[in-house]
Amino acid sequence: MSRLRRVGSVLAAGVSLAASACASGSSGGPEEGPNASEASSSAAECVTGVVVSEGMAMSPRTLVRDDEGATTELLGAFAGNVRRLTGATVRACGPGRTPEGALEVTEVAVLSVDGM
Repeated sequence: MSRLRRVGSVLAAGVSLAASACASGSSGGPEEGPNASEASSSAAECVTGVVVSEGMAMSPRTLVRDDEGATTELLGAFAGNVRRLTGATVRACGPGRTPEGALEVTEVAVLSVDGM
């Protein structure tokens, strides 16, 4: 896939995430103001890192790999949209982790795409 086509797909996925977040009443983007580094009140846990796609078409997995190399699987309605952002750096937040360590995503912020 050409770089231009990939960037277009990433931008379209980001617009889709923002539209979904607006419909739910969330900004979907980074918070502003003095509490910008804190998770929102509706999300108990956040993970920041690069989106990684694994698995096959029948059982896709969406992961976020942090700076130390640890991965967290993302679950929930936003996981499929986040999967389209493979290679982008995101902050994904949710109410908490499953016993297996996966995070059900309720909020997503795209922090950078291709280092920009």
